[in-house]
Amino acid sequence: DTYNNRWLWQDQVKISDRLSKIFSKMLMLAPSDRFQSATEILSILNTTETGNSQTNTASSTPVSSTPVSSTPVSATSPSPTPVLSNQNPSPQSSKNKAPVQAANPKPILKKSPPPKPRRRTPNFSLLEILSSAAFTGFEGGLLAIALDSLLTNPGVGLGILGATVGGLVFAQTRRIIEKIDFFIIAGITAALIYFLPVLQGGLSIGTILVIAAMSGAAIVGVTALFRIIYAVLTKIL
Repeated sequence: DTYNNRWLWQDQVKISDRLSKIFSKMLMLAPSDRFQSATEILSILNTTETGNSQTNTASSTPVSSTPVSSTPVSATSPSPTPVLSNQNPSPQSSKNKAPVQAANPKPILKKSPPPKPRRRTPNFSLLEILSSAAFTGFEGGLLAIALDSLLTNPGVGLGILGATVGGLVFAQTRRIIEKIDFFIIAGITAALIYFLPVLQGGLSIGTILVIAAMSGAAIVGVTALFRIIYAVLTKIL
């Protein structure tokens, strides 16, 4: 019976109750509930056979007129001879015995290498995010005017502008440039456009600064909008 984890053999054969109990004890699940030695089983079987032979002899022998002794007969079976496990084996038998191996050796667990430390992404406050957006927009506006003045192919200028702005954003996420660096880089770019008329594209310096400021404000507005959407989705989900 795999569900109850036991043997169902009583229905397959017909034997006496005494022998059935002996077999059932021999098939117990826990080893501690079984017979501990063959000597114990033989002792119980011999006791059973002796009791059966005495019963048959008593039934076949005629009743004698001799008075029966009043000494009580003990009904308990002789205790089985204990098997001593600490007896010292002979030198000859110990030489012939093969070394005992473990039945289920434990597998050797290989130590896994320690995990590599993860690179921590720097956390930014809301003020830092908005200031970075303002710098990116302002610097991008200045670079767009300068590249449009120098290059006749708008596709090439757009590619250079995208790569430059992407590099600035990456440097800000790694905190390579931050805080006072924004003013320094934006000031250098504005000074180059001011002193190099070829980069102004026919616009006055005031118009260029206004366009760059409007570009920075637009990027700040877009960043704030995405920040609000992210906060709302975080609370909902």
